[in-house]
Order: sequence, then structure tokens, then C-alpha cells
Amino acid sequence: MISIFICEDNSDYLNILKSHIENYVAAHGLAIRLVYAVTDPYQILNHLKSSEKTPGLYFLDLTLGCDIDGIQLAKQIRAYDPFGCIVFITSDAKSYELTFKHKVAALDYIEKADANLVTRIHDCIQYAYNKLTAITPKQNHFVFKFACDAVDGKSNFSKNSMISVSGNDILYISTSPERKRVIEVHTKESRMLFHGNLANVEEQMDKHFYRCQQSYIINLDVVKAVDPKRCQITFDNNQMLNISPKQVKKLAQRVEEHQIYREK
Repeated sequence: MISIFICEDNSDYLNILKSHIENYVAAHGLAIRLVYAVTDPYQILNHLKSSEKTPGLYFLDLTLGCDIDGIQLAKQIRAYDPFGCIVFITSDAKSYELTFKHKVAALDYIEKADANLVTRIHDCIQYAYNKLTAITPKQNHFVFKFACDAVDGKSNFSKNSMISVSGNDILYISTSPERKRVIEVHTKESRMLFHGNLANVEEQMDKHFYRCQQSYIINLDVVKAVDPKRCQITFDNNQMLNISPKQVKKLAQRVEEHQIYREK
């Protein structure tokens, strides 16, 4: 999971950056978590001091209206995250040379008035994601954009919240029969609806997830049994799922192969 941090002293512009980033992450189904979008740089530093050291992506304003500026914040970030990607977004076109003078190795320097601001932000996200996922061990959780309440009508999350779901908790993922461009993530305890499509989700999945037919991605780790006669899967929490007759034999073979792989 790649973490993103934003520090911008203008709260209105902070929300604009936050929206651009969240929209891109959700549209592309990336395993990225926006950890902090704040005006106070010390919230980011305190998080880095107390959290596991993993590379992140940082969008920083140069003038923070604080006792430290963006360059000083970047230098302190480098002490905790030497491989992270730092992007400066500022209205000061003349301060570009400061990033070289202070040797903070910025990924990019974007002026707020740049006509291609959104595209450049998106390019930075994709570049950082490709770079950081190559050096960060793949983690077993996935980020989705919440579409609406869970089946029981209750949820602690509002619509469009970005939610990370552990792969260990997922039984299967399916397309929603009622809503277009919405997927259902079925966990051991609930069903949640998210914006997205199975093709994008499938690209994120490790080898223990298997798309057994057009509408289902199955977590092979939690399959307890496959009954070809009844065309039915039983998960390890005893929940059952019906599979098409054309696919059930392939699934049974795939589950067997996966079990052999796990035992090696």
C-alpha cells in the first residue's frame, strides 16, 4: 500500500488537491491510501516518527504559514523516508532552484497556475506508484471507493469514502446485479458496495484470487469445498455461492492447484 500526504496552508486549495488525487486513485483502482491532507506539517512528521517506515508520496506547498516551510519539511521527511517521492506545488515560480540548493531530490515542481496542473498531478501519482510498488513488498489489501451503505443499511462511512479492505477478509468480489459500475465485496462478516469494475480489481489481485467467471473473483485461500454436482462453493465460514456449471470444474481444478502451491 502506497501512502500519500498533502501539506498546503490554504484549506480551500488543500481540498482541491485532495479531490484531484482521490478521483485519480479511485478511477484507476490503485492500492494507494491518502493518509493526511493537512495544513499543519507537524501532523505528517509525527505520523512518520511513529509509523512503520514505508515509502510514500508527498505533495507539499513551499510556503506553509508555519515556523517551517516546504523545503524544511521535505528535508525532515527525507530523514524518515529516504526513498519517498516529493512533489512541490506552489505559486512561487522563482523558488524552483531551492529544491536543488537544499538537495531534497524532488520528483516534480508544479506551479499552481500551470494549465496542466491536474495532468501533472496524475502523472506524479502514477510514476510514484510504479516506482514505489517496485521497491515495496506487495501487501494483501485493496482500496475501494464506497458507493452506498452495506446490506444491513448501516455504515460508519459516507458515500465516496476511500476504504481499505484486507484480502484475508474477502470471500469473493462480484458485479452488482442492481447497479452499473458497482462491485460487491463480500467479506466474512458483511457485503459492501463500491464504485469500480472487476477488470480493474482483477489487475490488483495476487495469485490467490481467481476470476472463475465473468461476474466473480474468488479468494482461493478461503475456499473450503467445491461441489461439482451442486455447482456450489463453500467458504471456510460455511457461506455458500452458486457457480455456473461451465466454470465449476475449472474452479475445482484451480482450487486443487492452489492448495498444492500453498503446501510447497
